Amino acid sequence: MASSYQVESASAQDVSTVLQDSVLTVIVPLWGEEAQIIRCVEGFRLGLEGTARSSMEVVLEYGASSWGGWSEDLQQAIMSTGFRLVERKKGVEVVESLRSILMAVEEGDVLLLDAGVDCAGGLVNRLRIAARSRFGVGVVVPFSSRAGLYGVPAALSCDSNVSSRFGAAAAEVNAGVHLEVPLGMGPCLFLTGQCINLMKGADFSFSLGYGGESGLGFQVHVPGLLHLLACDAFAGCLGSGGIDRGGRLTLEWMGGRAGGPDVDVARWLRFDPACIPRIALTLQAIRSAGLPVILQVLHRIGGGVERHVKELVGVSCSRAWSLVMRPMAGRRGVSIALDASEWSDRLVFKLPDESKELTAFLRGMGVCRIHVHHALGFHPSVWGCLGDLGVDLDLTLHDYTIIQGSPTLTGRQGGYIGAAAPVGAYEMIDAEQSTVLRALVARSARCFVPSEDMKRRLQESLPSLVCSYHAHPDREIFGAYPAPVAPRLSGGEPLRVLCLGALGREKGMEVLRDVALLARGRKLPISFMLLGSAHMPLGGGVQLLGKYSDSELAELLERHRPHVVWFPVRCPETWSYTLSAALEAGLPILASAIGALPERLQGRPLTWLSAHDASTEDWLEKLAKIDKCLRELERPPLSWLQEEPQPFYRECYAANLTASCLPPVAMFGSGFLGRHGRSPWVPLDQSGWRRKLLLIALRARAWAPLAGLLSCVPYNMQRRIKRFLSVEPLH
Repeated sequence: MASSYQVESASAQDVSTVLQDSVLTVIVPLWGEEAQIIRCVEGFRLGLEGTARSSMEVVLEYGASSWGGWSEDLQQAIMSTGFRLVERKKGVEVVESLRSILMAVEEGDVLLLDAGVDCAGGLVNRLRIAARSRFGVGVVVPFSSRAGLYGVPAALSCDSNVSSRFGAAAAEVNAGVHLEVPLGMGPCLFLTGQCINLMKGADFSFSLGYGGESGLGFQVHVPGLLHLLACDAFAGCLGSGGIDRGGRLTLEWMGGRAGGPDVDVARWLRFDPACIPRIALTLQAIRSAGLPVILQVLHRIGGGVERHVKELVGVSCSRAWSLVMRPMAGRRGVSIALDASEWSDRLVFKLPDESKELTAFLRGMGVCRIHVHHALGFHPSVWGCLGDLGVDLDLTLHDYTIIQGSPTLTGRQGGYIGAAAPVGAYEMIDAEQSTVLRALVARSARCFVPSEDMKRRLQESLPSLVCSYHAHPDREIFGAYPAPVAPRLSGGEPLRVLCLGALGREKGMEVLRDVALLARGRKLPISFMLLGSAHMPLGGGVQLLGKYSDSELAELLERHRPHVVWFPVRCPETWSYTLSAALEAGLPILASAIGALPERLQGRPLTWLSAHDASTEDWLEKLAKIDKCLRELERPPLSWLQEEPQPFYRECYAANLTASCLPPVAMFGSGFLGRHGRSPWVPLDQSGWRRKLLLIALRARAWAPLAGLLSCVPYNMQRRIKRFLSVEPLH
């Protein structure tokens, strides 16, 4: 059979024999599923067609146990390419195998490639040109769609309609641009012959960077030689490596963890000289993709609105590209991120001075729809700039700010007082925000709300408001929720009650504190936990489990295994992502019967509701009943009939949009980008005196000798002081 011949042929190859007389040696470690390997090998064959193959040797490196486990189709696909095979011996790590292949190269250059890299579009030739562009070049790297020092944030999570454009965009807008960098890092490294020779006789660092399911990344530093970034080259990859993980790792690099190249990397990132070429190729890729462009407008304080926009952009990316606009601190201007990730490249415009440039930029990018999610923090002139574009506007109301500027409709004691309360009755009032939102409603082509309950409450106060209800995209993404399963509650084991999220007064912070205190005083077998944060001390009756990120919440719920998740909110929630987490985990739930909570929990087994203004005694009595129910539960199979989520955001939201006719982009030259472009690694807003004072106050509140004294200050006064210092949430 062909397979037995190939195994013999592969294992018989001596590394030095394989590599002799090669002017360019391309080394590719194979990884992943069979379909991916076939796709990668075929991609290499096609991508390298434009390169002189007579002076090239392609080496496929693979694990000792891999070949026998591959299908005959895969073996045949590999052998039909004419590429050479080098088997990695058992017990040898990938990095050591690659190092031995490198050391066996006798002449010429080496190209290290991850198996997921797309070589089409002249990538290899541009790397070669960069390597010959000046004396003493040792390592050349391209931009890539893999998380890391030279990754392009917007390319990490975009749809293929745009990702395929980055290579051509880099060649067009960054032709001949090469930057010195502190080390070679990424899924594609070009090593010159001079570099290989020096590596044989001197110390050098060679390791694997990002790996795992998203692929391999190489890391090389050779002292005494130049390391270059070829800004006109782009390596598109299968798998991004995770933009959030890549961002965190890059921030670690910025800390300069040790000596050597780490310090140089930290210094390089603080200046980020690749920022302008990176932004230039991203803008060109977006413009050339032919997709409609939507401008997402939201505040700068994160939370549920931020998550909603990220998910919205994710589910609609095959139909439209989204730019994301946020206000800068002090309403000094706006930043426009080129994608929805936390680590996005940005352009900054000062307002009102640069209003015309802002409008011209948005028009030049072909923005054909504006979607406003929140108006908090923007300079008033921004609405005129957006109006000048003359495109349709969507509006999502995430809270009740449109009603007298009160996001929660709560009074001065933190409780719900209705949607039609007298003027001045609400605890939080922002008349400017209410006015702006009402004007936007009048201009909007579509107005969305995330729950039927919210729609009803809004129309109680604003009868003329026309809005449509669509559940947030996470409902579409997850699909049907599982039927709840109660963790076993045995013998003398206490009932584990868990609250989730950042709790303020409206979210039930005081309710949790008081119920836990009463249960502790009565020595009831109930354990209270908070996974998240509270805006004031909760006392010894509540175990604080710490803060969390959305990505780790499911694992934390599995680890702590609460018997019931409790939502003691005192105001009408409009959606609640923490409720989504509990539903996705299939846990029993106790919640206040107000807002979107009862709507989303309708007909669900192992679910209990209480009045939002229930007394401490009432809540404790309900928990006692739940404890009794769970101890007596025989655990029959439970089902939950629920409506199928409608795929509005995935299928309808960006349907029927047409890409705008794009004007010339002379304004996007280096001068324009130099004035407005900003790196994701450089903070836009330096901490002012108010923020520093707030941090001091928070530390003082956590200090035991002062905690008791500060607890005597009325909550509303604490809140007013905090809002004077910062409008951002404490978490």
